[in-house]
Amino acid sequence: MGDAIAEFTAFARERFPGSELYLKFPGENTQAEAALEAGDFVCIERDFNDVFELDRYEPRQQDPDVVLVTRENFDLFRTLHAQDEGMYWNSDRLLADMDEWRLLLYVPGGVPTGALQARKDSEMGEIFALFFADGYDAGVYRALVTAAMNGAKADGAGSMVFFNDAETQADALDLGFRCVGAYMCYKTAL
Repeated sequence: MGDAIAEFTAFARERFPGSELYLKFPGENTQAEAALEAGDFVCIERDFNDVFELDRYEPRQQDPDVVLVTRENFDLFRTLHAQDEGMYWNSDRLLADMDEWRLLLYVPGGVPTGALQARKDSEMGEIFALFFADGYDAGVYRALVTAAMNGAKADGAGSMVFFNDAETQADALDLGFRCVGAYMCYKTAL
């Protein structure tokens, strides 16, 4: 594994100098992890790959403080999402491609305290990210994820994928997600 990673990295450096290389592996791949840790890679993400099968899912009661993001209320979403503008799917890209996304806000009393970004797909939905105004809140998490699952079910999706971190994993499992395995992502500059 170490030789394969070194060979591929050398190829990528020659072919794509000045770029960033992201390598993603199952968390159980300890050989890849050791090789990446020994090299000039930095681990930027460790999560759990979770899936929820929607075929037997009956939509649950939705919290009334969860609202669908539209062009008219997008600026409320942006207040939470803009905290991480370094990501590819930044607020401007999401706004330009809104039809492909289910964007949700948790707005008790009109104040946004949580946001969810999920990709719409008729076969497999995917929750890309959750954002919180004041740090992780299990109640906000559960309300937003439930609304996303309800929406994916209404779209006819067969499953919902979500990469959860250690902080959210227990709540994901409690909602009915099944852990497929651990996930790790490493990055280096070429």
